[in-house]
This record gives sequence, C-alpha cells and structure tokens, in this order.
Amino acid sequence: RTIFQSIARGFGWRIGSDTSDRFIEISNTGAGHARLTDVAFLTGNSRSAITEGLFGYVLPGATMRWPLPKGTTVSGDLSADVNGQKSVRIERLPE
Repeated sequence: RTIFQSIARGFGWRIGSDTSDRFIEISNTGAGHARLTDVAFLTGNSRSAITEGLFGYVLPGATMRWPLPKGTTVSGDLSADVNGQKSVRIERLPE
C-alpha cells in the first residue's frame, strides 16, 4: 500500500500527447511556486519513476508540460516531493 505524507492542494496533472510523443502537464492554482523532485507513478508497491532528483518548477497560476520518458508506465497515483515535502500526492485532472 502506498503511503502519502499529504495531498498537494491546488495542484493537478494530466497526460497528453502531440505529434511527437506523450507528455505530462502539471498545473498550480495555488499562490506559491512548486519545486518538484523525485516524481513517479505509484501503483501498490510498484514505482515508475519519471525522474530522480529535480523535475522542475511550476509557478503560481501556471501549467508546465514535460515529455514523458519512453517506457514510463502511466497508472496509479502521481507522487512527488514538493518544496522539500516528501511523498506528496498530486491529484489527476479530468481529461
């Protein structure tokens, strides 16, 4: 069972695609910036890392898009360290 320390309020993610590949978009509707590190999809005891270490920043009121690494399994919950807070669950946005 995956244990999250907290749920990120004001953040959401979705998967998209364009002519070249798949990507992940993360939105920040909060009032402060978000520094994302150690981002991964978690399903039960399985972890599919998007990145180890710094992933990027999402400024308040912004949406950022990053390409998904080839072979990334997109299932389960999205977990990230947000501004140094470990194992934060980021809610999935409606498609």
